[in-house]
Amino acid sequence: MKETARNSIIRLTVALCRLVAGGTFVLSGWSKAIDPYGSVYKIGEYLSAWHFDVAREIILIGAVGLAALEFVVGIMVLTGCLRRAAVVMAAAMMTFLLPLSCYIAIASPVADCGCFGEMWVISNEATLLKNIVVTAAIVWLLMRNRCLPTIYHPGIQWLAIILTVAYPLALSFFGYNFQPLVDFRPYKVGTVLNAAGQGSGAAPEYVYEKAGETRTFSLNSLPDSTWTYVGPVAPSAGDGVAGDDDAYLTIYDGDEDVTDYVLGDSEGDMLLLLINEPDIEYLTRSRFVNELASYAEAHDCRFVGIIGADDSRRDDWLSIVRPAFEVYEAEDTSIKQVARGDAALLMLSQGVIKWKYNLGWFDIDLTDSGSESALDAVTAIDDGAANRRLMLLYLAGMIIIALLGLSPRIISLIGRGNSPKNC
Repeated sequence: MKETARNSIIRLTVALCRLVAGGTFVLSGWSKAIDPYGSVYKIGEYLSAWHFDVAREIILIGAVGLAALEFVVGIMVLTGCLRRAAVVMAAAMMTFLLPLSCYIAIASPVADCGCFGEMWVISNEATLLKNIVVTAAIVWLLMRNRCLPTIYHPGIQWLAIILTVAYPLALSFFGYNFQPLVDFRPYKVGTVLNAAGQGSGAAPEYVYEKAGETRTFSLNSLPDSTWTYVGPVAPSAGDGVAGDDDAYLTIYDGDEDVTDYVLGDSEGDMLLLLINEPDIEYLTRSRFVNELASYAEAHDCRFVGIIGADDSRRDDWLSIVRPAFEVYEAEDTSIKQVARGDAALLMLSQGVIKWKYNLGWFDIDLTDSGSESALDAVTAIDDGAANRRLMLLYLAGMIIIALLGLSPRIISLIGRGNSPKNC
């Protein structure tokens, strides 16, 4: 009797540790997979702080691979798949992540670790505490995980693993080529993008952090890459600007603040071209963008380009591209917050964000000569609907795989082996 009670307590503890460790890995991997650009930016911050120069393509592969690995390991631990191997993989990851979080908590090379992307920003100290708890749970699982059975029969666990690998890769595909399927930033679809931020007319400032020191800088005096961007200085309530529910973006024409001119008119439609770092890659679609600008203007939609560059770089870019539309500039990190992608399109309808798309995958018929604009038919991919469909598809697949393991015919073919070990 005492032995039975002891085993029940141990199995309950194993289930709790699976939930804590596996759930943390799943949440961390999912939040990174949903926003691969955000992961690339965060890894870039780390590498910049450590003075490493790594190609963008390698960082992207690492970011997508890390997100998928965390998610898969988390699901395996959570469901009991590969009970021994999954926990060993989780322990190997924590062997690296726990010392790293100790270093980050002490040295503060970045403002936040980026463990959960933009979904949940926690302090470096909270990250260390979280990793200590997860590591403790994994240590217990290393000793006792086989006391609790897996949800999936051992003979078909490979199906669950394949589907679990495919899911975060699909999230990263959409997040990188279009937009994150779930937007955790201030500029969600349906948000008012207004001219807030000017207040009394003073130039906005941006907060940067380095080695525990926090300072503010103006757009024309930004620090070097050893400083980590934290965010814009929010306008005070006394400045007569919009409330917290409204996002703001400060736009410049040289040294002149033209945000009110660009965004102040909330009537009608406006299509913004956002380029955070103008370079040669944009030139491949420069003709399409000029044609798109003409098409938008012909259908009573104002077209404006906003680039993340100083005066000299903007002038060089203008002389090469020769855009047939208005072009202004903004802080490149603010542009990255508004929309993901090296170049992105954002549609405003009466000042409200209607949709956002990565320019590289945006394609509409510009030969339509009718009165109806093809831009009106574009729908947002990041409004949550696509994410729900993809998540339901994944969950349905995982449930079907679990039910296959309960089929007597399948069990007779692949044999038993799902019973718990003696604790």
